[in-house]
Amino acid sequence: MPPAFNFLLSHVNLIDLPSTVLSASGEYATLPAAFLRDPNINRAWRCPSPSGFVRASFGALRPVRVLGVFGVPYLSPDDTIRWRLGTAADAGDVFDSGAIACGRLPYYARSLLCLPAEMMASHLRVDIEAASRDPVPGWFDVGRLWAGPAWQGDRNFAFGIERDIDIGLSRQTPSEGAPATSVFVDPKERGQTVSFALPGMTGAEIWDRLFALKIEAGGDSQVLFVPNPVGGNVNRDSYLGLIRKADPATQMKFDVHSTALTIAGGLLRS
Repeated sequence: MPPAFNFLLSHVNLIDLPSTVLSASGEYATLPAAFLRDPNINRAWRCPSPSGFVRASFGALRPVRVLGVFGVPYLSPDDTIRWRLGTAADAGDVFDSGAIACGRLPYYARSLLCLPAEMMASHLRVDIEAASRDPVPGWFDVGRLWAGPAWQGDRNFAFGIERDIDIGLSRQTPSEGAPATSVFVDPKERGQTVSFALPGMTGAEIWDRLFALKIEAGGDSQVLFVPNPVGGNVNRDSYLGLIRKADPATQMKFDVHSTALTIAGGLLRS
């Protein structure tokens, strides 16, 4: 079994599966719970009260290792989330976190929970108690809900991991008639990037994990990368985005392979 601090990489969000049925305690017609499936976390579900829940029925038993809400800029660190996984609606017979502080940090509008092992469940319920929003304004937003399995490498990524924040400037071509020396710079959404090497993968990981990741996620489906699931910094040091670069798998020895990945995504709402 891999060490608990080895990375987690999730590329299947059960919330997005066609078989998954979502329901919520309440919603606004223009900000429905269906937006929890939208990769754009700025399109959010708005709960019309400071206390609410979301249910997800997966349609069958599914593996779950990582849980998270993204795009929660209005929650305070002490507002609570309760995660329940079960074999029936509203049940917590597989896992029940109890009410825990969401721990949202400035600029990183998210709250993650990495389970100690993969668990099989057919239903998820997420209860959010936003006491900081009671009585005014009396609502809160969630931009993205994630629940899915994850690959935990037998060997961890190599030293030299690169974490960065795109400062959010975009150069544009000068408009017609403007002096040739003029440079127009427009702000854009700031983003997170992470680049890392995996130098010690087994052949099984290449075929069953890396290539499955490339085939199923490619460069147009979100993935979630958590460098250290037990390090106490998952609400900041985690990356929801797209694979922007994936090196070929190089066979170094008989059953030792290496590759490198770059994941880039928007810096979530603050």
